[in-house]
Amino acid sequence: MRFLLDTNIVSDLVYDPQGRVAARIAEVGVESVCTSIIVAAEMRCGAAKKGSERLSRQLDTVLGKMEVLPLGPPADRIYGELRARLERQGKLIGPNDLFIAAQALGLGLTLATDNRSVLTHSRAEDRELAPGLTEGRPGELGSRYHSTVSGKLKREHGFLARDCRRFV
Repeated sequence: MRFLLDTNIVSDLVYDPQGRVAARIAEVGVESVCTSIIVAAEMRCGAAKKGSERLSRQLDTVLGKMEVLPLGPPADRIYGELRARLERQGKLIGPNDLFIAAQALGLGLTLATDNRSVLTHSRAEDRELAPGLTEGRPGELGSRYHSTVSGKLKREHGFLARDCRRFV
């Protein structure tokens, strides 16, 4: 299983480089994690707003240790289909979150996120637990969850999460 780390997970790694996310990455292997260029851009914007050289250097270190994936097809098609469906349902999430989810879905990656809007819009009937991972509840303080976007959802372009499980 390969994980695409969402902004909140990368942020946790930047601010606490020896913390729980780092420990989880050590367990799964650094080759099993990557992030999106959109996540990198969001993080660089945050660092620029803070004006902290130390934060920018730490961000460079973190992003330099993992693959940062460019955005490309089929994310565009998946984004369009997901956004149209969510608009019809009145359940829109932010465009960056939707692009990141569409990228993970298109590449068959597991989206590691603690983003409540992504997790609460997942469909319960599409959730399955994988062996070796601990079930959790979205929004639980101090927990990180990952959402798998594959299988049935890839075929149907259902929503973002097949399951919600702890990342750390």
